[in-house]
Amino acid sequence: MCQPKQNRRKFISNSALTVGGVTLGIDYLTAKPLTIGQESVRIGVIGTGDRGQGLSSLIQNIRGLEVVACCDVIPFRLEGGISKASKSAKAYTDYRKLLENKNADAVIISTPLSMHDEMAIEALDAGKHVYCEKNHGQR
Repeated sequence: MCQPKQNRRKFISNSALTVGGVTLGIDYLTAKPLTIGQESVRIGVIGTGDRGQGLSSLIQNIRGLEVVACCDVIPFRLEGGISKASKSAKAYTDYRKLLENKNADAVIISTPLSMHDEMAIEALDAGKHVYCEKNHGQR
């Protein structure tokens, strides 16, 4: 029997619970695969610095989630991000090209905060689910 497509609220709720649970070390969340219909949730990571790579590492250990694309303008950061993604992941230096990737269902935006709004709006316009975090770094 085919399950209905997952809606944005459910995706955001599952994503928040999963990332929060993994961050806190709660293993039972990984036992339930996250899916849209019968497929895994395929994620593109925009910004593959420390936080982007950290989230990519966590995602690759969660059944039902897969990093399929990474984007960064800094070459060594992009290489680091791709090394933590699936073997067939695509690398991009322009996030707009990643947003054109029909294989990505959702994006994680882990760039500097000042860039989030434009990227998130464009990602939503491209039909992607979006996950952003505000970095409470030094001021």
